[in-house]
Amino acid sequence: MARILTKSAKTATTLSPEKRKQLEAKLKSKATMLNASPMSFSQQRLWVLYQLDPSSAAYNIPGTMHLKGKVDIKAFEKSLQEIAKRHEILRTRFASLRGSPVQLVSAKVVMDFKYIDLRTVDALDRESRAGEMIKQDAACPFDLTRLPLFRTRLYQLDDDQFSLLVNMHHIISDGWSITIFVRELMLIYEAFHAGRAPQLPKLPIQFGDYARWQKNWLKGDVLARQVSYWKKQLDQLPAILELPTDYPRPAIKGAKGSLCYAELPQNILDNMKQLAKTEGVTQFILFLAVIQVLLYYLSNQKDVAVGVPIANRTHAEIEPLIGFFVNTLVMRSIVDAQQSFCEFLQGVKETAYGAYAHQDLPFEMLVEQLNPERNMSVTPLFQVLFTFQDDVSQTIQLENLTLEPFETEAKSSKVDLAFNVIAAKNSFVLSIVYDTEIYKRSTIERFLHHFEVLLNHISKNPQCPISDISIMSEDEENDLVAQWNNTATHYPKDQCVHQLFEQTAIKFPEKIVVRFNELTLTYQQLNQQANQLANFLRMQGIGPESVVGLFMERSIGMIIAILGIIKAGGLYLPLDPNYPEKRLSFMFNDSRAN
Repeated sequence: MARILTKSAKTATTLSPEKRKQLEAKLKSKATMLNASPMSFSQQRLWVLYQLDPSSAAYNIPGTMHLKGKVDIKAFEKSLQEIAKRHEILRTRFASLRGSPVQLVSAKVVMDFKYIDLRTVDALDRESRAGEMIKQDAACPFDLTRLPLFRTRLYQLDDDQFSLLVNMHHIISDGWSITIFVRELMLIYEAFHAGRAPQLPKLPIQFGDYARWQKNWLKGDVLARQVSYWKKQLDQLPAILELPTDYPRPAIKGAKGSLCYAELPQNILDNMKQLAKTEGVTQFILFLAVIQVLLYYLSNQKDVAVGVPIANRTHAEIEPLIGFFVNTLVMRSIVDAQQSFCEFLQGVKETAYGAYAHQDLPFEMLVEQLNPERNMSVTPLFQVLFTFQDDVSQTIQLENLTLEPFETEAKSSKVDLAFNVIAAKNSFVLSIVYDTEIYKRSTIERFLHHFEVLLNHISKNPQCPISDISIMSEDEENDLVAQWNNTATHYPKDQCVHQLFEQTAIKFPEKIVVRFNELTLTYQQLNQQANQLANFLRMQGIGPESVVGLFMERSIGMIIAILGIIKAGGLYLPLDPNYPEKRLSFMFNDSRAN
């Protein structure tokens, strides 16, 4: 490259200013191409989504920590620069060159670090002020064409109290990567603060190397085997899991979300751990099976598909890298209500192992290969996500500094429901991130309660048929079966229905009694029109024990007709226009209707 530049510089002295600009632009383009590498398949999907909505923050990954102790601000900023030098992906932006999506690595580190001193704010308001600022920054979108694609904010709350925000775009990171970033940042910081050089092992490869390898490896027979498995596994998968929602789905799915969580009781925790051990399954597979049974009950669908993120770091060389490696697998199960839960659990285990063996096919390529019917109101292949993770939010202890992770409230939801189980040593925390455009919080709280009841039933008797497992507590069943069905009421036994209706019409003449689409009738209007019909029917000879056939679609007119027939003293025979002609003829003749 140096030889070309030298030669070009000599030649340029004889060129016109316009030609010189063209040559410089051409050389700059060549230099850029030398720093370019293809995007991974997962990055390509996020790049396409970015083109559709550059203002979206749905794929931001914010991580937050409390810091206690003295922070050397200069050493901290220097540490951020060092970790960006170490990982090329932190110096990467994205573009399309000659129609191909590429990632471009900058030799220069571009930082977006801010130190905000909140000690001038009232002591009682500092934490809430920092929390609001963290939420605002976490919701601020990134421009994928410009550096940097990660932001760091350090909020000082007191002389020895800080809040740290690390916010990365998903196209350069994932959950595993955030853990690497924080761990290495602290090791580098500790070294700089002590006045020594950081001693981290050299990275064997960079993310760009992985992306090139993936493009070269995942083709031909390798790709064919992966695609063949998933096509067979997901053949005739229902397009939507019809879960009960509170609001109609918008025409285009949004990303507004919120978080609801509950901690599971210790007795359930102990029973589920023992069940997993007895059945020879991981706790992840056990909870996945429970969630699929819950979805079966909520949707009344036997065919249940759940999306499961997987780290996808199947090679030792990529384990220490920051980057977007995570893939999503589709776990599909057919729920047979006659099976015991343990039998169903073993089927889920087989499905999971098969998916793990074919995890290299990126979800983006899977959707492309299956080509499901496009529906902008739902995510393709699944609408429910499930993650199970050990509690890795452990405290980091340095010589003069302690770091403790904390969670910020979720503000985006990529799917309808995202179940997450965090397993600590002595507790399980279940959370649900939900789409606030289709669900109320009260509904999600009820789902959490159903999940806990289901776990309790299964932990006590895992061998019972799924059809005998309830998602309702005894109090709920009593309300549903006994209390809500206790609809008996006292009314005058010597009066008929139409007479009681007439008395109500006198009391509330202007109240609406019938609504059908845009049409309504008040008590007075319904009573008057039914009286007119009754008088006409009497003139036609209709009276006690007369059967009147009612061949009508459901409508306000049907209500008028029913009440009018009763007022005339007759009996009405509903004849559904959708019934077969022979059945209608038999009903009419057999009843001797008029």
